[in-house]
Order: sequence, then structure tokens, then C-alpha cells
Amino acid sequence: MVNKKPTIKDIARMARVSPTAVSMALNDRPRISPETRKRILRIAKDLRYQPNFVARSLVMKRSHTLGVIITTILNPFYPELAKGIEDKALELGYNIILCSTNYDLELEKHYIDMLRSKGVDGIVFFLRRGR
Repeated sequence: MVNKKPTIKDIARMARVSPTAVSMALNDRPRISPETRKRILRIAKDLRYQPNFVARSLVMKRSHTLGVIITTILNPFYPELAKGIEDKALELGYNIILCSTNYDLELEKHYIDMLRSKGVDGIVFFLRRGR
């Protein structure tokens, strides 16, 4: 049998509070007593609760993800550049999705469509035509 991932509703039921109270505790919002917050956070930890980032990004209209499109990972300049972008993105609370097009225009279009469908907050292009 597969174990179901715990949800905010599961935590709310165990803590005997509303899902809204759980959300406020998990997001460190005011208007919830310290005792209730502590109980909710303990239950969430015990259940190994992990937020559903897809659902969260739909509500917040932000994915905290950036796409980076480069022409080729084989050029020694690009991995260094991607590392710098990743370091800064992580510092600001973002993740990155790195895409290498290998100079293929159709693949570039595919990656743009894929990144847009994933709701990335932005796309950084480093493209050079030709080899």
C-alpha cells in the first residue's frame, strides 16, 4: 500500500484547528497563538509534511522558478554563467531549470513552451547563433 502524502487538512484534523490556521502557522502569519503554532508545526514535522509547491504557485501566482536557456553546455563559459545565476537565484529563494538547445531552433521553441507551461517567473536567454 502506498502512503498518502499528508495535507494541510490532515494536520488541521490532528491539531483540531481549521486548515486556515494551519496555513497561517506554516507561513508564519500573525493572528495565531504561539501555543497553537507550536502544536501545528510539531504535527507537521511528525508527519513529514512538505508543501505542494504547484498548488502554492497557483495561489500566489509565482513559482519561484527561473528558466535558463543556453545554446550549448559544452562551451566552458556557460556552466560558469549558469552557476552564477543559480547561486544568486538560490540566495533570492528561486530555483532554476537549465535548458541547453544545442543550437537547435526547434528545441529552443520547445524549451520556451515547456518553461512557460511550468509557470516560471522568468526566462534568461544566452543564445548564440551558429557554432
